[in-house]
Amino acid sequence: MPRQASIAATRFPGGSVGRYYGLHHQWCANECPNGFEPRTHESDYGLHTRPNLGRMTRSFLSRAKRLRRRLVRSAARAGADHLRRLLGDLVESVGTDTVLLDRTADEGRRQKAYWNWMAERHLGLLLQHLDVDCVLDVGAHYGEFANVIRGTGWSGRLISFEPQSSCRKELERQAALDPAWSVLPIALSDQEGMVRLALRAASTFTSLNEHRPESMITAVPGIKEMLDVVGYEEIQRRRLDTLLDEVPGPRPERIFLKIDTQGHDEAVITGATGVLHRIVALQLELTQDPLYHSTSNYINVIQTLDRLGFAFNATFPVVKDPRSLAMLEFDGIFVRRQVAPT
Repeated sequence: MPRQASIAATRFPGGSVGRYYGLHHQWCANECPNGFEPRTHESDYGLHTRPNLGRMTRSFLSRAKRLRRRLVRSAARAGADHLRRLLGDLVESVGTDTVLLDRTADEGRRQKAYWNWMAERHLGLLLQHLDVDCVLDVGAHYGEFANVIRGTGWSGRLISFEPQSSCRKELERQAALDPAWSVLPIALSDQEGMVRLALRAASTFTSLNEHRPESMITAVPGIKEMLDVVGYEEIQRRRLDTLLDEVPGPRPERIFLKIDTQGHDEAVITGATGVLHRIVALQLELTQDPLYHSTSNYINVIQTLDRLGFAFNATFPVVKDPRSLAMLEFDGIFVRRQVAPT
């Protein structure tokens, strides 16, 4: 009989038993001659050798982890295949994810859903990789971006800036359920003091900057009507570099700065000059043909951020021309050079 030391035997579905032979370091599946009874003693094989339990335990755990990964991948493929049999071409696989498509929606909406899904995945990885300790959500609107990052699993400190009172009520309602989320009724800019804000028909287009009627974006169906002024509101402007350390709570040192202020993004960056060294990454809106006055096109913004020490990291479309299929506006993510996780 060959020299073999059996440490344990485990019953598997189908009646077979996987027996680990310590001296050979390999799995073999055969029928257990004594049913469920494990052979745990060397004398069962005519041996009196003490096995290396530590080495065998490490090997067993390593093999178990590999098996678990294979089972997860197989289950994902099986789930996608099952859905595909039920729903046909409504189901697509993207990596290990299964995506359910709405064939009744127009192509633009479906593409935007894909972009949002990709952006959320990228943001989640980036926040973790850069060890971000605070997210500043400038132009928070109804909390769309805040909910995206919470959806990634990131649970750190979140500060939302939203001057529109109509939007801020919803923000405050959501933040009341999240102890790490606070809301400030302030518009960040490169100046300080009170200013009159023109409210647009669609609150997402409200800006401190006047819009440009000649912009290509106004030709996108429905946009022009959303830009109509429907009222005014007195709001407070602050520079981030004078305000940041006044905010109650721990001093943030690794900040992700998200800016969506409808053409006012560059003014926000100028007002953050004194704290740029504490910003590890930022996101802002880029455009080919600015919708607002005093706004640079995407090339100039990228060059400005490059001079400030921020490298281009990723981009995700926001507004697409349905006729030419060109991206008119897109979010750009930039990471400060020489920044590394702590």
